[in-house]
Amino acid sequence: MDPLIVTASLCGRERFKKDSPYFPATTDEVIAEGISSFKAGVPQLHIHARDKTGNYTYDPQIFGGILDVFRSTCPNVILQISAGGTYQKEEELLIPILKLKADVTTLALQPAKEKNIALIKLFDTYGTHPIVECFSLENIKTACQLFDEGYLKAPLRIEILFEEDSKGRTFSELAGELLEGAGICSSHKEIVWSCCRGDNHQIPLHAMAIALGGHVRAGLEDRIKDNDGQYYRSCLEELAPEMNLSVKMGRKLANVPQARKILGLE
Repeated sequence: MDPLIVTASLCGRERFKKDSPYFPATTDEVIAEGISSFKAGVPQLHIHARDKTGNYTYDPQIFGGILDVFRSTCPNVILQISAGGTYQKEEELLIPILKLKADVTTLALQPAKEKNIALIKLFDTYGTHPIVECFSLENIKTACQLFDEGYLKAPLRIEILFEEDSKGRTFSELAGELLEGAGICSSHKEIVWSCCRGDNHQIPLHAMAIALGGHVRAGLEDRIKDNDGQYYRSCLEELAPEMNLSVKMGRKLANVPQARKILGLE
C-alpha cells in the first residue's frame, strides 16, 4: 500500500474570523497556516485565496502571490488550488487561475458531458492537473467514464467529499457510500483517491480511507470544531489524529517526493 498523502485544506470560501478565532481569514494568515502545515510534514496544500481584509477572492494577483510564497518557502510542496465557483465564468475567473500553473486544480463535474470535456481540455491547455471533486457516487462513476474514454489521463485523481448535509446522515450511511466509492476507484488501478469532510464522522471515515488505501484531506476549511465543540487551533491539529492513526496502523506518511510520485507529479 502506498504511503498516506495528507492534504491540509487551509481556509475555504464560506467561513470567516467570526466563525472561529483561529480561522486563517487573511492572505498572511493563509500563508502562515500553509507554511506551518508543510513544516510539520504535510506534502500537499489545498488553497483558496483571501485578501488582506479577510474576504474570499479569485484575484489572480493575490492567488499567485500566495503560491509564490509557498514555492519559495516550502520546497517542492504540492500546490492544489480550488477553482470552485469559476466553471461558468471561464474567461473571467477560471482561465486566470489555470494560468497560475498550480500542480493540481480542483474540477467539479458539471451536468453536461460536453462541458466536462471542454473543462478538461482547458486544464490541459494551461498545464495543471485536475483533481475531480466527487460529491456523489454518480460523480465517481462519471469521472471513471471520462477516464475510460481517454479524456482524463492517468493517474486519475479523485476526491470524495461528504458535504454539509452529512450532518443529518448516520455513520453507516456515510461509511457505505465511502466503501462503494472506494470499490469503484479500486477497480481502476490508475486511480488515486482521497476523502474529506463528514462532520463529526470525519475521523472514522478517514480511518476507513486509510485502511482501504485512500488518502485524506482535512483542515479549517472542512471543520473548525472537534466532536466536543472545541475549536481546532490549526489545520495540523485537525490532521494530527489521522496522521497518528496511519502510523499506528503501519501505513507510513508520504513525504513530498513520495506524494509527487503517487500523484503523477514528478
